[in-house]
Amino acid sequence: HTDIGHALAIDWNFPEEAATAIRYHHSPMSVGDDEAAVLTYVLYIADFICQREAIGFGDAPDTNFEVFRKCMDKLNIIARAKITDKKLEVIMEEVRENITRMEKTGWF
Repeated sequence: HTDIGHALAIDWNFPEEAATAIRYHHSPMSVGDDEAAVLTYVLYIADFICQREAIGFGDAPDTNFEVFRKCMDKLNIIARAKITDKKLEVIMEEVRENITRMEKTGWF
């Protein structure tokens, strides 16, 4: 699905960084340290957390804690982010609340 997603992103005129992030979101260590890498790391981290929390459809072939940590470290360096496990937990709590709200309103 990464190749198809990448092709669609190109066809639909997504920014190149977004198309690259879609293509490499299961293999984030394959991109350089540029804007596409930042988006790729964010996608990998989000996918990893969703897999861990059983949110959505689980299709990630290589969710790997070591790669997750590398993505966090690189994101914090390249994007000058200050993402911590505590901040991720706050985000996840908001995600859980929003999913519950969407389920109650019949979104899924």
